[in-house]
Amino acid sequence: MVSLLAACGASVAVTSASASADQIAYATNEGDGTVTPIDVTTGTAGTAFDVGSSPSAIAITPDGTTILVANSTANTVTPLTISSGSTGFSYTAGKPIAAGSGPDAIAITTDGTTAYVTDDGSDTVTPITLDGINVPGDALTVAAGPDAIALTPNGELAYVTSDSGWVTPIVTSTNGISTTPPAIRVGANPDAIAIAPNGQTGYVTDSTSGSLTQFAIPSDKVGAQINVGATPNAIAISPSGSTAWVADNIGSISAPQYALTPIALPSGTAGASIVLPAQPSAVTLSADGTSAYVTEYASDEVVPVDLSTGIAGAPIPVGTSPSAIALTPLSSATTTTSNAPTAYTFPVTGQQSGTVGNQTLTLAISGTTTSPTAVCLRATGSLSSRLTAKSIKHGKALKFVSAKVTLGKTTKRVKRLPSTVKLPLKGLKTGRQTVLASVIYREPSHGGNFRQITKTLRTNFKIC
Repeated sequence: MVSLLAACGASVAVTSASASADQIAYATNEGDGTVTPIDVTTGTAGTAFDVGSSPSAIAITPDGTTILVANSTANTVTPLTISSGSTGFSYTAGKPIAAGSGPDAIAITTDGTTAYVTDDGSDTVTPITLDGINVPGDALTVAAGPDAIALTPNGELAYVTSDSGWVTPIVTSTNGISTTPPAIRVGANPDAIAIAPNGQTGYVTDSTSGSLTQFAIPSDKVGAQINVGATPNAIAISPSGSTAWVADNIGSISAPQYALTPIALPSGTAGASIVLPAQPSAVTLSADGTSAYVTEYASDEVVPVDLSTGIAGAPIPVGTSPSAIALTPLSSATTTTSNAPTAYTFPVTGQQSGTVGNQTLTLAISGTTTSPTAVCLRATGSLSSRLTAKSIKHGKALKFVSAKVTLGKTTKRVKRLPSTVKLPLKGLKTGRQTVLASVIYREPSHGGNFRQITKTLRTNFKIC
């Protein structure tokens, strides 16, 4: 175990987690205050490092450069910057960020600009602006006992489950509690939540009734409950949206049998369960949806599961009482073979969508790099930025006027949608960069006049 907390900005190198284009899993160990990095390619754990008191939740920014860890007894969130080198990754701890009482879940917006932290002890959610200064905003009061949170893919709504049986929606543009849609009444003890990749359905596990409750987004209309096991307490949805993987007890309270069970969506039909060696506490999926990684709180292990064969692999020893797990968003990187150096396709993890009137806009970026990690791009060549629009049934009809896409000192005009522009990377400084898209529409009003509306989207990436 290595300490990063002696001073703000302290750094530790973890050489046993190889610097490659493969994903690294990070498990929070609530019992000893550490995080263990795991090379999922080799199935080996790196050196655990200190993060704070009782780390209970973890999240990673979409560009893969920053880890956030909630410390439930210290009432703080620890930010850690990820760096890579020839011998492995290193982690630099920033100043702890104040949260509410008992922070125990974190979600980060798709553009990487804001984190939302549930505070179980104070019945609040704390928004944190991720700008390097990391100032927490005003706490939002939600239903009693908030303990899980998930964001819609477009980043517009955050849904918070509470022990009191409610799911509270938060509007991220205003950081306010939503009344349209309203709060949702679900099972008696909702303790995990996931949202389908298309953003149209949310799923909540209820460990009291042994069920999975689905609700429509944005209407928040509750659908039928799906029976999944005795005590489901973790859930992850496949990238295709076709399967919910639920970690639960498929036996009974007196004779437990722990498993990872696939639930076909939207039918709710359960498939063959994959038996786990001990009680699961959290689950996450690889970016391609072929593998799952399950933390087992009582046995101090992480279990890798091959979802295509339905076989649980050899448990990986980690720290004491692992309670949460997250993967760096790197598995969508692919390699090409030629006489040239290996090129990695930069994963489109900075994508952001937003709605204005009857239009849903999406900004996505992609690029290639010869960096030995697919975490960042070098300041050469160009970045591809694609801006698209899709008409929806609801909202006022708008007429597209123009758009512009900006990166650094470069601004490209867009005359029609969809459109793809190339943005030069040369001259950009090392660190986080932002692609900004501003789209102008006209909305007809009374008397033949028009009202001009501007919608802004942004997505981040990192320069090596």
